[in-house]
Amino acid sequence: IVLDGMQGGTAATQEVFIEHVGIPILPAIPQAVQALQEMGMHRKVQLIVSGGIRNGADVAKAMALGADAVAIGTAALIALGDNHPRLDEELKKIGSAAG
Repeated sequence: IVLDGMQGGTAATQEVFIEHVGIPILPAIPQAVQALQEMGMHRKVQLIVSGGIRNGADVAKAMALGADAVAIGTAALIALGDNHPRLDEELKKIGSAAG
């Protein structure tokens, strides 16, 4: 199970996403763990969290709250220099932007 700390949604978004959007990732983890426990699925599936994880402390907190794994996206890309001006043209070609 992937728990994504996505923020937002449009009118075209499925209702389940609209109803559950905006919960910061760390407070959402215990809710997800509880739901998995209620379904008898806790520790039978992996709970992977992403979105809003910015540093090692956030990773440690997520793991302590019950995540089995943590995915890091934007923060890692910025650390690698994805926001360097030399990449602007290449990012525009693929319809993206720097982090």
